[in-house]
Amino acid sequence: MLRVLSLILHFSFLTTPLFAEVISIDSLNQVNLPATTNTLIFFDIDDTLIDSPTMLGSKMWRKHILEALPHNALNNWHDRLSLYLAEHYPITTVEASTSLFIKELQQEGYAVYGLTARERNKWYDTPRSGIDQLTVTQLDAVDINFHQTLIFPSSIAVHQNSEYFQGVLFANTDLKGDFLKQVFAKATALPENVVFIDDKLSQVESVSETLEALGIKADCYWYRAIEEKSSCFNPLLADIQLYYFMHLDLLIPDDEASHIAKNKPDFPWLASLFKILQNEY
Repeated sequence: MLRVLSLILHFSFLTTPLFAEVISIDSLNQVNLPATTNTLIFFDIDDTLIDSPTMLGSKMWRKHILEALPHNALNNWHDRLSLYLAEHYPITTVEASTSLFIKELQQEGYAVYGLTARERNKWYDTPRSGIDQLTVTQLDAVDINFHQTLIFPSSIAVHQNSEYFQGVLFANTDLKGDFLKQVFAKATALPENVVFIDDKLSQVESVSETLEALGIKADCYWYRAIEEKSSCFNPLLADIQLYYFMHLDLLIPDDEASHIAKNKPDFPWLASLFKILQNEY
C-alpha cells in the first residue's frame, strides 16, 4: 500500500506543470523563450530597458537625491529634478544590444510590451499629465518601439486596458502582479506563456505569484545588469554633473566629473546648486 501511494505521489509530481519561476540574469541574452504562439512578453522600462549614460539620472542617483534634498508635497525636489532630467537629459539602453533584442522578438512573432511602474499622469508623487507620451518618446530615442505589436486573443485585454498607451502598460498599483491580475481578470482568453523581465526582485516575485495563481506558465526574470553600475555610484560625481547641467547646461561625462572632483574636492556642488534653484524656481 505504501509503495502504491509513493508511486502515485511520484507520478503526480512529475506530471504537475511548472508555472512561474524567478530566474536571476545579468543579460537579456540569458532569456530562454517559449514558443511564439500565444506568448506575451513584458519588459520593465527604467533600469531594464533604459538608463542614464552617466552617474546623474541613474537608479542610485534617484535614491541619492531623494535623501539629499528637502522632500515635501509642495516642493518635491526629487520629483522636479528627476522629471526635468527625464525630459531633457540624454538616455541610453542598459545593454548595447537591447534595441536589437526587442526587434528580434517582434520579428519572430512575439507580442512584446512595456510594463512600467510609472503612471500615465503622475511622476512619482507629483501629478503631471503626459508621462505616457514622455515614456514613449524616451523609448523612441533609443530605438525601442512598442507601438505596433501582434495581437493574440489573450492580449486583447491588454490593449483595452485604460492604462495602455502605444504598447506600454502603466501600472496603477504598487505591485505589477496586482496590476496584471486586474488586466487578465477581464480577458476572455489567457496567454499560454508569459515572460516578464524587471530589475526589481519585489516586482518579479509579485508577477510570479500572480501568474502561478492564474495557472499561466511563465518565466519571470530578475534582471541584474544595472547592479554593477549601481555598486560604483559616486554621489559627488553626480552632484557635479547635476550642477553643470542645471546651472551651465553642460553634459559632463563621469571621467570629466572625476577630474573636476579631484581639483575641487571640497566645493559644495549640491548645496550651491540648491541655492540657485530656490531663487530661480
